[in-house]
Amino acid sequence: MQVVKKRILIWFMVFTLAASAAFALIYRTTIRYYLSELIHNHHIVSNKLLARENEEVSGIFYKKNAKGYDRSLKFNHLVLQVNNNSSFRINKNILNAAHEKNNILLTVEFWGNLFYNKYSIKNEPLKEIIDGSLDAKLQKIYNTLLDSDREIFVRINPEMELWVYNTPWENRDNYIEAYRHVVSFWQKKNPNLKFIWGPAGFNGCERYYPGDDVVDLISITLQSEAEKMYTRYPAYGSLENEIHRKLHRLRFFNKPVMIITSDKMFDKTEVANAVNDEIDSIAKYQDIAYDETLWNNAQLSIPNEEFQIGVYDPRKLLLTDSSITTEHLFLDFGHLQSRDSKTYLDDVFSRNHDVILTFEPWIDYGRITDPNVLANIVDGKYDTLIHLLYNDISNSNHTVYLRFAHEMEIPITRYAWQSKDPIIYIKAFRYFMQFPNPFPLNVKKVWGPAGDRGAPDYYPGDDVVDYVSFAAYGLPDKNITDFNKQIMFSTIFEDKIINYRYMNKPVFITEFGVKGPNEYKLKWMEDAAITLNKNPQVVGVNYFNMSDTPGAWGDIKEPDWSIDTSILHRFLEVLKKDNQ
Repeated sequence: MQVVKKRILIWFMVFTLAASAAFALIYRTTIRYYLSELIHNHHIVSNKLLARENEEVSGIFYKKNAKGYDRSLKFNHLVLQVNNNSSFRINKNILNAAHEKNNILLTVEFWGNLFYNKYSIKNEPLKEIIDGSLDAKLQKIYNTLLDSDREIFVRINPEMELWVYNTPWENRDNYIEAYRHVVSFWQKKNPNLKFIWGPAGFNGCERYYPGDDVVDLISITLQSEAEKMYTRYPAYGSLENEIHRKLHRLRFFNKPVMIITSDKMFDKTEVANAVNDEIDSIAKYQDIAYDETLWNNAQLSIPNEEFQIGVYDPRKLLLTDSSITTEHLFLDFGHLQSRDSKTYLDDVFSRNHDVILTFEPWIDYGRITDPNVLANIVDGKYDTLIHLLYNDISNSNHTVYLRFAHEMEIPITRYAWQSKDPIIYIKAFRYFMQFPNPFPLNVKKVWGPAGDRGAPDYYPGDDVVDYVSFAAYGLPDKNITDFNKQIMFSTIFEDKIINYRYMNKPVFITEFGVKGPNEYKLKWMEDAAITLNKNPQVVGVNYFNMSDTPGAWGDIKEPDWSIDTSILHRFLEVLKKDNQ
């Protein structure tokens, strides 16, 4: 019996050791990996009030105030992170410890789940705000923190324009509605509260502006840690340029701007000097870029004219179709020098078509780049050639939709005029569109970005723009090659049209196209027609019936957007039927 017990004990010990070894191996190879991924991909959010000492207020910039840049106000920056857990207690000790003479900057962040998974689409705190699910917490936050005689500046869900999956309120269509709900809830209880709309100041931030009635100040963050995570756009290169681009981006709003520095990376005097330099620049370019009459002249007026159906069709496969009213030409300085420009225009006019003329300021046929082409246009280097262009397009009974230096906002350098400072682009556009005096009556001025985020930075002013345009391709990015992964026209349209919310101009979509088999193209074009029917501000479209420029997509074969007449007619049938 004793021998049996010893054997059982030995086997138990062997099994325990083996199990422990196996667990250790599994931990090292699997469990530790998943724990690491869990910690890396999740942000643990507790309902706590914390001091955010790594972000401090450097000063406040006043757009229309003699104070300019005010550094006199002192702030304690606190952050309240809110989850949807039922347990909710706020420790006021940090607030009570703040110096009584300091103002309070309270950043309130609504995270939703206690364990925020940055890759989860199920976490929707903005939706919970909108449907009232968090009203009880809003009341408790007010009772605990905001029902106070102290000067409190409330910043709600900051840096919403980024899309690095760092917070559950980034890049969300319902951001504005949620922001307005929170502010309205607290405004009614304490009208003395100041509310801050707090973008990082990144490209496209203006699309999330919630309205003057719920914004007292705007904040931007210099050297934002979240912004650094998104690398598609070039780095600012300097503090001065970052301040310039971010304040320029806010030109549509007449609100003071609170400048927040991250991780105390900048000396406050250095920031102040850069802000004051930008104040001087704004004064210098007030009449061409910063006067609000440049984008707020009148209500949208839709021309009472026929809907324009255009094509870019160098192979002339669709030009004879009776539905076509407009043709698209791309011309440059080389075409003017050789006088081919007049030949091409006369060819279009001979078919009794109007023309969309995209003028690309290349030097000649070889697309030789003048890296300073915009500045050289302003300096008059190309005046003789610009004069020739206007001579070619003015003496005609046909309408010329003149689009100059298009897609300037895309963060690449495919064109010599892309990724430039918005001010030099605006100066060149205005110079080009104000060149002849009087301006030809048959020529319409078209401002033609791709329609991406950042496009409003380059808006040159209502007085030099008759139409705004954008491009809508099913493959908007060269990294998307599979036609099944294309984006439908309606989705592209909704994402781009919001970038034009501060420009009361009719829309002419000067480029659009889709690749793939005819069945897919038909589906995509029907969706395009239905979308256009719902948006009366669109007064014309132009289909790109060709493949993209050879080599433009690098090692990837350029897409072919061509369609046949059956698809064109189906598009027109849906467009016509729904318009009746």
